[in-house]
Amino acid sequence: MTCWPSNRREKTNENTADAHPPYCGAGESQERAEKECVSWRTGKTGPNTLHDIETKLYNVKCLVLNGTEGDNTMLELKTYGFAEIAAYLRVRRSRDVREKLTHYKVEFSESDNHADQDKTYTITAIQDPFKLFCVFDLEIAPQTNFTKLRDFTVYMLTVEDFKWRPMEMMEEYLRRFANGPSRQTISHYIKYFTDRNLIAMNGDFVYYKVYKDRGVQKHEIITKEQYAAAWAVYWNRRNNGADSRAAYSAMYSWFGGVPRKQQKIISNGFYKDDLEKLEEYATESFLSQYGEIL
Repeated sequence: MTCWPSNRREKTNENTADAHPPYCGAGESQERAEKECVSWRTGKTGPNTLHDIETKLYNVKCLVLNGTEGDNTMLELKTYGFAEIAAYLRVRRSRDVREKLTHYKVEFSESDNHADQDKTYTITAIQDPFKLFCVFDLEIAPQTNFTKLRDFTVYMLTVEDFKWRPMEMMEEYLRRFANGPSRQTISHYIKYFTDRNLIAMNGDFVYYKVYKDRGVQKHEIITKEQYAAAWAVYWNRRNNGADSRAAYSAMYSWFGGVPRKQQKIISNGFYKDDLEKLEEYATESFLSQYGEIL
């Protein structure tokens, strides 16, 4: 586990969409050529996605309602004053506190005080701590599919060889579950956690090949030398006057697929407590549904 302290609330503006080719545009370097590759299926997606905008608007609304973002710490089975629990839930009225707690499957009792500021709330059970923690502690948008996020989180944090898998292979690995997350969704999940500095994509590279076999997309781990050799074919054609599409076709024909690379996911030890809670809540929910981690 590696540590890198930073401001959790700083958001990156890097484009996290896939940019792997059916063909590559011209570039001054291989790195640039790879970044300029056109997506096979969906094309590039800018950083200001609908999800990002909704999340920012949601957080701004909470800030306006409360006057402060508060010091978010996961709810515990204890008694809270109104001000503390309202700040955590980002609401301003006792009615809203009751609605939020009920919506997130938190069992509680409320004191009979008439004025909101005098009320207390005793938390007696939390049925879905993973979702509660993600929304209020990690500030992940409440519209997220938390079952898919949970499944991905469990494997990301508990299965070591899952961390180095390319996103296409992660997608294939998670298909064992009904309606598993797509490659694009997995990319968003990774962005959730990298934006919050819980993880980073800066471990060792894994090299792999993407190809089609009878119309079915498949993936194969390759060596760094094989990856470099395939790109050497591309650049040899480019340097001899071929356009990017022709150079790509020559590389694909020679190599039998598209050479790609991806860095391994590493955890940030600076947020060890958050990661341990995330793993605990996700694993508990996962095991209650599936019984074991396959």
